This record gives sequence, C-alpha cells and structure tokens, in this order.
Amino acid sequence: QRYVFRPPGATFSNRRLQSTHPGHSTVRYGVPELPLTYYSRRRRNEAIGRWLWLRRQRRDRSPIAITGPSGVGKSVIVAAICRSNVIGAMFPRGIIWLDCSDLRNLRFGMETVLADLTKETQTILDISDGVSELQNHIHFRDTLLVFDNLDDEKLATLLEPLTRISTVLLTTAKTQVLYTFHCRGSKLRPFSLNDGVQLLKLVSRVQHNDVDYQQLRSVVRQSGQMPSLIVASGSLIRSQPSTWRQYLGEGAEQTGRSQTTFSDRLFDATVAGLNAVESECLRRLVVFEPSDRMTVAVLETLWFDVAQRIDGQSLIQTFLDRNLLRKVVSTGEFKI
Repeated sequence: QRYVFRPPGATFSNRRLQSTHPGHSTVRYGVPELPLTYYSRRRRNEAIGRWLWLRRQRRDRSPIAITGPSGVGKSVIVAAICRSNVIGAMFPRGIIWLDCSDLRNLRFGMETVLADLTKETQTILDISDGVSELQNHIHFRDTLLVFDNLDDEKLATLLEPLTRISTVLLTTAKTQVLYTFHCRGSKLRPFSLNDGVQLLKLVSRVQHNDVDYQQLRSVVRQSGQMPSLIVASGSLIRSQPSTWRQYLGEGAEQTGRSQTTFSDRLFDATVAGLNAVESECLRRLVVFEPSDRMTVAVLETLWFDVAQRIDGQSLIQTFLDRNLLRKVVSTGEFKI
C-alpha cells in the first residue's frame, strides 16, 4: 500500500489514473497525447502522483525532476501523469507543458499559453519576457508547470523564477540542471525484461504462436530494454514479419551486443523494408540537418515528382510509424 497514491475518490486503471468524481475540467496546454501503444509503469506513476500531492499539502515549491537517458520514456510517463483526472483535479487552473528541447519550441509554447490566458495574440522574442508574462498570469498552487527535455543549464536559470509561483515537474537527461533548481532527481530506468517483451508484443501485434517468446526476449535484450528501441523494433516486426529475424534474430545478436550496433541494424532493416518510392523519398531527406524543421507542405513539395501517386500524408505516417521521422508536438512540424 505504501506505493499506491489514492486521494479520496481516486481509482487506478490499467492505462492511467482516473477519478471517480466527474466534472473535473482542468485545461491542459500542450500536453501530448499518449501513444496508442502506451504501456503503463504503475508504481512509478503512482509515486510521482503522490509526490505532487505531498508538495501541495506541504506548500513545498521544490520541483520534481525525472532524469534518465534519451529514449527511456521520461516524456511519456509525465504525459500520462498530466492526463490523469486525479492530477488534473489537483491543479484546477491548468497544466502547462513547455517543450524545452530548443528555444523555438519553448517560445511557441509560451505564446500559445499566454494567448489563451490573455485572449490576445502574443509574440515572445526573449525567454525572460515570456517568464515575466507567465508570472503575471499563473496562480500559485493551482497550476502545474512541466518543463520537458530541459537539458540546457542556461535555459534552466532563466526558467527558475517560475518555480516560485507554481508547482514544477521537469524531465532532463543532464543532472547538472538539478543544481539550478536545488532539487533531487528520480532516475527513470529501462524496462524490465518481462515488461519490455509485453511492450514489444503490444507494438508488433504478434499473436501467441507467431513468434517464439525467446526470440522476443532476444530483441528486447539487444535493445538494452530501452522503450524507444523496443517500439521501433515492434514497428519493424509488424511491417516485415518475414524478414526481421535476419537483422534482429538470435544469430544477429551474436554479431554485436552494443546498443549502437543494434540501432544500426534496426535502421538498416527498416530501410530495407521500404519500396522503391519510399526509398527515394527517404534519400531526399538527406538535404536536411537533424535540427531542421519540415512542414507537411515542404515534404510534399520535396516528394512531388516521385510520389504523385501516393498521398503525402500517408507517406509521412509511414515514416513516423517506422521512426524515420519525428513529429514536433508543439508545432506540428517534423524532424529527421
């Protein structure tokens, strides 16, 4: 029982915390949707929820930090917490999600929130100005602020004043950021082997007799039990049921056990499964840097003469499903 957080009127479901009391209408600004293949980490969800509840009861302003390497699932677990009705009931003035992976995302998030709060169009040129505006419009204790992917120490220093007027939940891959906020971090670790297999089965949609259980364990073990790589592996198994074993099977595992080697084999297998049109469209993406943003219009223009017979949206979705493109949730753009 000490692991379970159940305020009055709260129950736990398999996918997320839910409240038995109807009528909670907390506004969530920028909180991403959960993946269709979301797999709950029950104890961790409950523990973070309990920490938030205790912070409010004690009027404690120190942030809660979730740390861990990229791809371990920090953003997903925090999004699940923010979308629970119990946590929403704790913060009736709203839950504000700010993507801090780069300045453009952060400015866009601030502008969107302030435009809704003030009912006026906002333009944020400097992060300090955005922080000042948020300080004027956020109600202490009744608002939850989420700083997602806050890995820049200088940016953390600019955002630190917001911890004085709101409860803050942040995710970071760099523990140095915690010194700015004078708080401890809770490290999120990779999945257990059994949970990793369950996630792989969920994503790949394999039936009980389609794939040997030991083969799935081998794939999860090779991935380092990292959720992002497990999801990518499941997408590969689903799209290439007859050929994935030559890249990720038991024999392939013996060629190299490092996570980097597995990532390379996973990418090679994904590319090998593309048809001629998809391969040409992927080749054209090499003109972009990892930091570049692409809109749907830019991608459709880039692929126009190759993919005239293919719907651009469906092609983008194919690349998203196979982890060849990544969607920037805050702006709706794409990155390689």
